[in-house]
Amino acid sequence: MTRLRSVLSTEEATVSGLPSRASLVSQADRLQQEINTLEEQRRAIKDTVRSKCRVLGATLAKAVQ
Repeated sequence: MTRLRSVLSTEEATVSGLPSRASLVSQADRLQQEINTLEEQRRAIKDTVRSKCRVLGATLAKAVQ
């Protein structure tokens, strides 16, 4: 029993300075929302570039004819 308390005391000291689970879950949710927002922005940029390249490509194709 004394050994178990000693081990538990050591482990408790190791984790005592860490943030709470609720805090970590909240931070993970916030970061996931940020990731989702950035992915939407990246998708919009990609779509814009793709559409501009199509217009430019069509213009060049007509000019070559």
